Amino acid sequence: MKLAAPALLAVLIAVALPASTHARGANTLKEIVCVSDARFNHDADCQNGKGIGGAAYLAVSPDGKFVYVTGRDSDSIAAFSRDKMTGRLKQLAGKAACITDVASAHDTDCADGRALDRASGVAVTHDGQFVYVAAPFGNSVAVFSRNKKTGALTETGCVAETLTTCSKGKGLKGAVYVAVSPDGHNLYVASGTSNAVAIFNRDASSGALTQLGCVTDAKYFDADCTAKSPGLYSPSSVAVSADGRNVYVSATGSSAVTAFARSSTGALSSLGCISGDSGYRQDPACTGGVGLQFVQFVSVTADGKNVYASATDSHTIAGFARNPSTGALTQLPPPDGCVKDFDNGDNPCRPGFGLSLPLAVIPSPDGKFVYTGSFGYGTVASFKRDPTTGSLSQFGPCISEEDSRCDRGKGLRRAGFLALSPDGRHVYVNAPTSNAVVIFGRAQPPFPPAIAGLSGKIVKRKAVRLRLVCPALAETGCFGKISLAGRGTAKRLKLGPVTFDIRSGGSKKILLRAKGRAKKLLRRLKRFTARALVITTEPGGEVERTSPTIKVRR
Repeated sequence: MKLAAPALLAVLIAVALPASTHARGANTLKEIVCVSDARFNHDADCQNGKGIGGAAYLAVSPDGKFVYVTGRDSDSIAAFSRDKMTGRLKQLAGKAACITDVASAHDTDCADGRALDRASGVAVTHDGQFVYVAAPFGNSVAVFSRNKKTGALTETGCVAETLTTCSKGKGLKGAVYVAVSPDGHNLYVASGTSNAVAIFNRDASSGALTQLGCVTDAKYFDADCTAKSPGLYSPSSVAVSADGRNVYVSATGSSAVTAFARSSTGALSSLGCISGDSGYRQDPACTGGVGLQFVQFVSVTADGKNVYASATDSHTIAGFARNPSTGALTQLPPPDGCVKDFDNGDNPCRPGFGLSLPLAVIPSPDGKFVYTGSFGYGTVASFKRDPTTGSLSQFGPCISEEDSRCDRGKGLRRAGFLALSPDGRHVYVNAPTSNAVVIFGRAQPPFPPAIAGLSGKIVKRKAVRLRLVCPALAETGCFGKISLAGRGTAKRLKLGPVTFDIRSGGSKKILLRAKGRAKKLLRRLKRFTARALVITTEPGGEVERTSPTIKVRR
C-alpha cells in the first residue's frame, strides 16, 4: 500500500524523533518545588529566597548536604541546606543566608562581601573546605572558607585584575567560570574578556590562590598571558577530567572546544581544538566540527570516555570521544554523535526536544544519563548515554516554562545552568528571569529495602536492631522510614519511626529504640512477632508502603 505524502512524512517524523515527550519512566525528571528571590521580581509559583536575583550558577557540596547559588543581579552567593531524601532546600538563617558585593549593596538581607560584581561560576573544593566564585564585572575570583557542618561561608580573600582590595591577578577580565582540579592543587578560571584561562595554585589549608600563569587565545590575546592557544576567543566554561590529566574549555567566540594536557604543576599545553558547524563560524586554527556554533558549556563524564558540549546558536549538544592516553578529542559523527533541537537545529544531528539555546550539559555521577538546560524557552531535558559509543538518546518529557512540546514547569524562565547532587537523586536548575532555583527529582520506582532474614534482635533490652538491604535495582538507593508494631503478647509495643538511607546494593543496621512505656514492655520480652511498616520514598516524591511480618528475639 502506498502512503500519501503527508502520511509518509508523519511516519518518517515518528521514526526519527524520540518517544512521546509525555511518557514518563525511570530516571526522568519530576519537578518538586522552586525557590525565588523575594526582592527581585519574585516568581509567585515559588517559595521565597534571598540573594538569588538573576540566579546564575550552582554547586552542590561533596557530601550533598548544601547547595550554593550565585545571583548575577544581586551580586551574591546564597547558601542552602539540602534534604538528601526530598531534595528540598532550606536557606541558612540570618546573614549566613547570602553574601553580596558591598560596592553594589543590591541585597541588604545578605552579609557584605567583595569581588562579587555579577557573581557567576561557583565551585566547591573536593574536600568541601572552600568555595570559589567568578565575577565577570569585578574581573575577579572570590575565596570563601566553608563550615562543613553548617554550610556557612566566610570570605577570606580574592584575586582580581584591578580591585585594590584583592590580590593582583592577570587573565581575569570577564572571569565567568571556575573549576578545581580533582587533586585540589589548582583552580582554573575561564575569562571571557581576557580570552584566557587563568591558572592558580591553591593552598590546601587556607584556600589562598597564587597565580601560576594564564593561557590566552592565539589571535585575540591578552598581553599579560605568555602562553597561547587557538580556540580561546571568549571562553565560557572549563572542566577537568576525573583523572586530573586534562582540562577542556568551551569558547563562544571561537565556537570551539579546546583540549589541554595538564602537567604535574597544573600548567596547560594545548592538544588542539574543534570548532564550527561544517565550516561556518569555524576558528581556522581548529579542526572543523559539526553543530558547534557559539559553544557555551563543556563537561567530562566520570569514566573519562566522553566530553559533551552545548552549542547555543546551533541548538545542539555535541559528543566527543576522549583519547584514553592523551586526552585529545575526536567529535562523534552525526547523526548519533549529537542532538539538535527539532524546531531550530540546522545540521545532520539527531533531532530532539527542548534544546532551544542550550547552556548546561551535565552527566549523572554514574555516567548513565545526561541532563541539559536550555534558556530559549526555559527547558530541562533528559538523555540516556551509551557508555560504549557515547551517543545520547532522549527519553521522557522535557520540562519547560514555555515550550509547548514539553511538560509544563514552574519557575523556569530562561533556565539554563544546572547541578546534580552527588547521590544522583536530584537536579538543581537556575532560572535567571524567574530569579529562581528549581528542584527536580530523578524519578525511580520506590524499591523498598528487605529486612534481612525477616528477623530482628533485642539489644540490651532497650532497642530492636534490624539489618536493611537495598536492592541493586534501586539506582539512587533506598530511603524512607521504618517502624515496628508488636503483635500478640507484644501488641502494645510501638517502636520508631526511624529514617534510613542506604546505597544501592548496600545494607545498613537500623536501631529502633524503645521510649516511655515501650521500654518496660521490651525489658520483659524474650521474643515476639511484629509487623514492620516500611515507607520508602523515591527522589521524585512517590511513596511505597510495605508491611512485612518479622520475628524478634534476644
